[in-house]
Amino acid sequence: MTDTNTTFTARLATLTVTDANAESIVITGNNGLALTHVGTALTTLNASAMTGTGASGVTLTVGALTTDSVAQGGTGNDGLNFGNSLAIVTMTGGAGVDTLTGGTVADSITGGEGADVITGSAGNDAIILTETTAAIDKVVFSGAAATNTLTVAANGVDVITGFGSNDTLNLAALGDATANASTVFSNSAATIRTMAVTEVNVLTTDGTAASITTGGTATLAVADYTATTLTNVAAFLTEGYAAAGATTDAGAFVINDANTDLTYVYNFINSTAASSIIAGELALVGTIDNGGTDLIAANIVFV
Repeated sequence: MTDTNTTFTARLATLTVTDANAESIVITGNNGLALTHVGTALTTLNASAMTGTGASGVTLTVGALTTDSVAQGGTGNDGLNFGNSLAIVTMTGGAGVDTLTGGTVADSITGGEGADVITGSAGNDAIILTETTAAIDKVVFSGAAATNTLTVAANGVDVITGFGSNDTLNLAALGDATANASTVFSNSAATIRTMAVTEVNVLTTDGTAASITTGGTATLAVADYTATTLTNVAAFLTEGYAAAGATTDAGAFVINDANTDLTYVYNFINSTAASSIIAGELALVGTIDNGGTDLIAANIVFV
């Protein structure tokens, strides 16, 4: 029989690897593959030889891996989900529109080319967005907002590099986990601002007194942003912002440090009926190398 069809139509194959001792998986070809690995010993997934595009990518869901692993996507739209992993994952997407999810410890996740969606999950992850295309990447923060709990345990303190001016942060989980949050941007001094319930405040400051608050006296040094106890960050913010006074307040502060190319993301959960912001209500969940372009409201999304 001769196949005269000159147009290739991608098909998705499904495979479950049940061998608990399977350590290395190499995938080639130009068809899509939905792969489930239920063991705990996987150390290598290599789909770099996959030549399909679009839907001809590989999706992978792993079990509770107990050994460190390395995963490489192909040219299609890959979905690599290591959310169940208990060990370190070093993951790299390919040229497609990839969805990459880290595990419970400190992972390294590189999106590669294409408009990728990256969730570090728990652990202090390194997330690398550097690419040569103008694709819009999205980093999704994890949280425990349903219980009004600061998210440092759920998300870790991620370090994000290669963040482009059009890339986005999904901060829904730092609020009430809905798309109803609002974003407010400030880069100059003003009178005290009353925050709405579930609000993300994006601000740019050089840390000097009165840089965000008219008549303010609190200052910020570079070391304050990552201090073990965020006393100085709280004092600086409480001069410029007042919580709505409800213990259900939940949201985030995104602070561009005008002295460096760094942006800091803090979860905020109001713990009292008072409007002031205290150190125990803040948790650093991300540090972003913004390449010299401050984040603005448009960089914050909730879906």
